[in-house]
Amino acid sequence: MRLRNPKVSRRNSLNGEGDMKTVYLTVVLLFILLFAVHIVLTPRIYASLSVPAMWFAGTGLMGVFLGLLNIAYIRDGSPDGMKTVMVIASNVVALAFFLLGALLLGEVQAWIAVTLCTGQMAFSFLYRPGGGYRKEVEPT
Repeated sequence: MRLRNPKVSRRNSLNGEGDMKTVYLTVVLLFILLFAVHIVLTPRIYASLSVPAMWFAGTGLMGVFLGLLNIAYIRDGSPDGMKTVMVIASNVVALAFFLLGALLLGEVQAWIAVTLCTGQMAFSFLYRPGGGYRKEVEPT
């Protein structure tokens, strides 16, 4: 039987903070992998360097960098309100961008990006570095 610390909030828990962190990291790594493949496929889709090819590769870079931002958020153990706001805002804006793209394109890979971005955004709302709880400070 495992005893739980009563001072720790259950906010970061699927079956504990470690499980949520693992699932969040898995979603982010899949997101990065999808967009790394997106970048690698650019020369196969576009025969020459052109503005559409640059936009295509740029979208892939944006996905990779968004994933890296989420990894930095997951790895940093200190709760910081500004960092949390930046990650959540980035995920919300990216989700809107990918959702619009999926609606316009209607292709399977666009909907996979929307699904992974939705998961990434949801976990950025739920997960809090440092255990998701605030340490009480004794008054002096």
